[in-house]
Amino acid sequence: MQYDFSKEDKKYYRFLEDLGLLYYIQLFLNNHVERIQFAFEQILEKIQKKSEDDCKKQFIREFDREQFVDFVKITFCIMCAKTIMKLFIHHQQDQLSILTAQVWVKKMWNNPQDKQYVEQIDYVIGKCEDAILQAYESSPKS
Repeated sequence: MQYDFSKEDKKYYRFLEDLGLLYYIQLFLNNHVERIQFAFEQILEKIQKKSEDDCKKQFIREFDREQFVDFVKITFCIMCAKTIMKLFIHHQQDQLSILTAQVWVKKMWNNPQDKQYVEQIDYVIGKCEDAILQAYESSPKS
């Protein structure tokens, strides 16, 4: 199953592409794939411990590691785009806001293990985990 981009999400991706930032954010995220995959395994363990009925077990079988990695990456990119858009609105889209955004994203890319950036990726992983667990809880029972 592939992510079906909403119009709003496409707008955020285009915004990052237009600024030349999407590439650097994706490189940053590639440094955290193992962290994301580890989080996925922990989510599966939580679900398996809770799962008692056959329909709920189907939820586990349909879960895919790469989908989760993509989900986290997409969510992170959208979060970055929203942050940059707020900066642009605050500074009225001047050259300074473009340079600030470029410096911020390139710092992330150059220092992927910096505590601040690791906390950001962990925050997004947590939000994605919450969404998956909520979907699991609301999945039909047999």
